[in-house]
Amino acid sequence: MPGFRIGPFSLQAPTRSELEDIEAASQRLEYNFPHVGSTALIESGAPAIPGYKSARHRVKMGQGRKVFNRGVKMLEAWDHFRLGWAFTNAPPPVVGGIVLVAARSLGLWSCNPLRISRASRSPRRLEFASTTLQGHQICGEEAFSVSWYPQTGGDVWFEIRSVSRPATPLAWLAQPVLRHYQAKFVRESLARMAQHGAETAAPG
Repeated sequence: MPGFRIGPFSLQAPTRSELEDIEAASQRLEYNFPHVGSTALIESGAPAIPGYKSARHRVKMGQGRKVFNRGVKMLEAWDHFRLGWAFTNAPPPVVGGIVLVAARSLGLWSCNPLRISRASRSPRRLEFASTTLQGHQICGEEAFSVSWYPQTGGDVWFEIRSVSRPATPLAWLAQPVLRHYQAKFVRESLARMAQHGAETAAPG
């Protein structure tokens, strides 16, 4: 990123060209998280991994196939990350894709790499998980899903599941700030997807 920098942070958001360069370089990186696939176990109530924080958050988007189809399109486009202070390079949700999460915290931008480690699709569910790579300030995994339950009234739910801990000395020192922005992301992402669902279900 151009301009003033402090370690991995910059005053400017990364440009498209910079994201392309970071994505290319990230293809060679290994995971920095040894428990790849662990977000799949949260739904089944598996015990937390020692030393890591596990979380599960969900919001009802509405009811019916129309809301589900809209939710799937929004998830495929990574619309839940379009928050102004955070965005991604929005790769297709297929295993192996490189995800770059750019976010601004305390006035500074950072860009952290992940790889899509799991993806599944069915007529009633889309889910994928991305796992952190070397150089990421966090060590962990995050999964997103949109699910439709026609057998129980047709409810459509958007869900976020995560397992994480700081990965660098700086992230450990700034852990309260880190957790604040993680909570902010969850809150705003859920609200955004719920809004999409409400707009889709509205008559007219």
